[in-house]
Parts: sequence; C-alpha cells; structure tokens
Amino acid sequence: QMGLKYKRKFGGREREQRRLLLDEARKLKEDAMALEDHMIYQLLQDAQVIACTLIGSNSDYLRNRQFKTVFIDEASQALEPAAWVPIMKAERVIMAGDHQQLPPTVKSLEAGRAGLSETIFERTINKYPIATMLNEQYRMHPRIGAYSNDYFYGGGIKDGDIIAQRRVLFSDPIAFIDTAGCGYGEEINPETLSTFNKEQANFTLRYLDKLLNDSAEARQSSIGLIAPYKAHVELLRQEVRSYDWFEAITGQLTINSVDAFQGQERDIMLIDLVRSNDRGEVGFLSDIRRTNVAMTRARHKLVIIGDSATLSTNDFYDQLIQYFQQQGAYHSAFEFIY
Repeated sequence: QMGLKYKRKFGGREREQRRLLLDEARKLKEDAMALEDHMIYQLLQDAQVIACTLIGSNSDYLRNRQFKTVFIDEASQALEPAAWVPIMKAERVIMAGDHQQLPPTVKSLEAGRAGLSETIFERTINKYPIATMLNEQYRMHPRIGAYSNDYFYGGGIKDGDIIAQRRVLFSDPIAFIDTAGCGYGEEINPETLSTFNKEQANFTLRYLDKLLNDSAEARQSSIGLIAPYKAHVELLRQEVRSYDWFEAITGQLTINSVDAFQGQERDIMLIDLVRSNDRGEVGFLSDIRRTNVAMTRARHKLVIIGDSATLSTNDFYDQLIQYFQQQGAYHSAFEFIY
C-alpha cells in the first residue's frame, strides 16, 4: 500500500522508493505462494485419500502422481475423454453410478450422435459382465418405484426393511393426472427456445393448492416440483408466489429442473411434463433416463401431470400411463377442475 500511496511530490528519489517497495511486495508474494505450494504438496503426499474432479486430477499438484486405486463416482455422468484423465493414473479403477439415470451433458447433437454421449461406464457394463448391482432401495414407497424397477432394472431392485417399517403418510402414493382434452397448449420462449405451458403450470399449482388444503401430512412434508424445461420452471416459480401459503412453506418447497434434483429426495414429488401438442412430439422428454431420475426422488407420494395424447406416442410414457391405470392411480384433470 505504501508503494502505491499518492504523493504530491514525485521525483527520482520517490520513484526509486516506490520501485523498491513494489519489488519487496512482489518477492513476499512469491515467497508466500511458494510456501503455500509446499504445504499443499506435503499434505497431498501424506494423504491416504485425495478427492478431486476428473480434470482436477491433472492439476499441477497431481500431474505426476500415480495411484493404486481410483474411484470415479457418478461415472454414468462422466464424459469419456474426461474419465480417461484419472484412469491413466491408476493401477485399478472402480466406477460407481447408474447408467439408467442422468447421462453426461453433451450440447453438440453431432458429437452426441457420434458417441460422446455414451460413457465408458456404460460401455463397460454392456461389454463385460463384471458390474456389481446394488439392489436394495431405502427411499420410496414400493408403489412409487415399481414402474422404474420393472422398466429399467428388470425388477431386480428390492425394498429395504426400513420401507416396510415406515409410517404410510398417504393412502394414494402415486397418481397420473391426464390433461388431455383441457386445451393446455405448449409454447416456446422466443429468446431461450425453451418450452413452457402456462395453463398446465397453473393447473399444477392449483393441484398443489388442493393437496395442501386437504392434507395435514402434505403441509408438514418436504415438496419437490420438477419440470424438464427451464422456461416452465421459471414460470412455476413466478406463479406460485400468488398463493397465500407460499411464504409459509418456502423452506419446504423446491421448484427446479430434473438435473438439479439429482441425488436429492422429497416426501412429495410433483412432476409437470409440460409437453402438449397436436404433433405428438415429446422432444427432450424422449431421454427417459431423466424421467427415471424425476420419478425416483419421491419418498411418500409421486404425482405426474401430463397430456396423454402427446406423451403416449412414446412407448415409455404409454406404458407408464397404462401402469398407473392398472394401479387405479390414473385421473383426468377434469376431476380437479371446478
């Protein structure tokens, strides 16, 4: 600070003094950085476990290190080029993840089609029968996870003992509410090109309003509201503020995208599927692994809201709606419009 201090008189003597002060500050900073580097290096040398990102494993501190074992968590979301960075440093690699849930984010459609969307985790599982499957779940009411279990995991997932011991909060843990025939048409945000459906968003919030008014358990529960499109998420966040209970449950209610809910869970999950058009186009929803993530966030109650006329053009959603019908959990939106 002294080296940069304003002086009314600034001659050769003052210039030399400033230079010396700034040189000293620069040297002290270099010494501090060297000391910090030495401390970090020593800590890493002594550590039994080092946690970092895939690319972080090639930082200056780790660039020349080799490891006996490398664990890659959420390997189903790891782009293969990034995964090879730590793999090249390992004698043994252990990957953990679920290739039936969120894939890596690949913004280039061309690169995705060329193979970038397929992870080394998925290729390994498909090519070599060496995967160990964790087959016990401790989160969901059995009826919530049943369809995902059958469709994605061949019925191989069983419910942990804690599920049977847990108090049942809702007599109707699952519901599909069909907005077909309501005239809730989707729209495109011209700036972001993201899809939203204003009338369906309003219906979803009215349903939540009814649920909170009718159920003391719902008022005491954590609630998640998922939409697959950012524009629809923003619309829900804006419209929900008009309800008189919003302030009271702010800490209990989370409205977000599917990706943001990865790894999280809520007592109640509402999923607004947004799409409703005469062309039967489901667009982004065709990545059914994201829907699998959304459906498996719920502990006690799962409600899916969508237009069957649009969704049923996709085999996954057609079977999903049929499953809810078989379970006596299918409802028309007209049952809730009054």
